[in-house]
Amino acid sequence: MRLSRLEEGILYVQNDLAIYPFWNCPYRCVRFQGGFTKHLDFNEGWGVDLGLYGEPTVRGFENRRQLRALQRFVDYPSSWGLLYITEKELCGLKQWKLYEEVCRKYGSDTAFTPFLDKIKYPDPEGKDKGTICCWRQRDEGKFASTIVFFALVGMLVAAGAWWWLAARGWVA
Repeated sequence: MRLSRLEEGILYVQNDLAIYPFWNCPYRCVRFQGGFTKHLDFNEGWGVDLGLYGEPTVRGFENRRQLRALQRFVDYPSSWGLLYITEKELCGLKQWKLYEEVCRKYGSDTAFTPFLDKIKYPDPEGKDKGTICCWRQRDEGKFASTIVFFALVGMLVAAGAWWWLAARGWVA
């Protein structure tokens, strides 16, 4: 979002979401080789990324409604995962024609999954799942279960490696 809107963004997060911690990272708005720009349309020299980490703690939080409102509030919503705005709204915000030209020019349009196919767009009018955070909502908790499984496997492997090293006298 525009750096000039930083205070407005902080107040929005505090009042409407109460997610802590959150991080802000200013960046210069620049033109890259090949025509891409980093938010030169802001008509300001600087922008700021707001990173929100944690669960919303505001009373009465409505996941779909409030995250959709957040993504509509910022100048450019993050599009690396779950979006609550529509695909049409997203394409209206980004430099899609230039993106598609660059993909064709370098062959990534046939080598990789199209960007828009990597994004999940939940029905904004669908049933609200409460305060479930985005990465858990995507697959109803299966992803979290997978992480726990691999964490346990990792601990077992580490314990086995320690035992093997200890049996040889390499660790105390």
